[in-house]
Amino acid sequence: MSRCASCVLERPESMTAPVEAFLDELAGCEACPLVEGPDAPAAVRLLVHKHREALRLIRRLGSDARKLRREVDDLAQEAERYEDRVAKLESLHQTSTRELEAQIEHSRAQEEAMRAMSAPVLRLGRDVVALPLIGKVDRARADVLMGKLLDEIRDRSVRNAILDLTGVADIDAETADHLLRILAAARLLGAEVMVTGMRGEVARTLVGLDFDPTRLVALGTVEEALRRCRSSRGR
Repeated sequence: MSRCASCVLERPESMTAPVEAFLDELAGCEACPLVEGPDAPAAVRLLVHKHREALRLIRRLGSDARKLRREVDDLAQEAERYEDRVAKLESLHQTSTRELEAQIEHSRAQEEAMRAMSAPVLRLGRDVVALPLIGKVDRARADVLMGKLLDEIRDRSVRNAILDLTGVADIDAETADHLLRILAAARLLGAEVMVTGMRGEVARTLVGLDFDPTRLVALGTVEEALRRCRSSRGR
């Protein structure tokens, strides 16, 4: 082995050289007898050996760091895609919720409109109204009917109300009870309520209930009820 013309171990400026630069140059002295030869000081050989190990470790760590950086970048992209999917799902959920609420509100409005149509209150004169019933009268429909009738009696001074059951073929006890509640509420406000078009099946159901049938004014047709109204005015 031959020594370098200017050995890093013998140069005066090596004392002030940066440690990294000094060690890199020293590790490159592979043929220098002061570094690699049998006469080289053990401390120098150990220092060079450890520095070379450190360089290999640094390169391996650098490679691992680059790999980790790529993995982190991949995870960041996946997280961004996940957040985007979550945002889309939240938007879809909000849109679906708004659409469902709108459909529910629309259905509710339709139901209210159908109830109003199923419980018409017809004015047949200055102080006479008729309530033609068709089909089944459940609690909800009875409540709408009662509310509309009582509003007419209170707001327009209705004296006579005709409850026409021509379109009701049969009723059960619950429906009959609803009708009697309507009659009682109207009488409390001072209106006379007449029932027309009652069929035999309806009459039998009413008789089976606990009420006084003498308080019920039952007539055959709406025309008869109107004649009764006119005659009561002439008294």
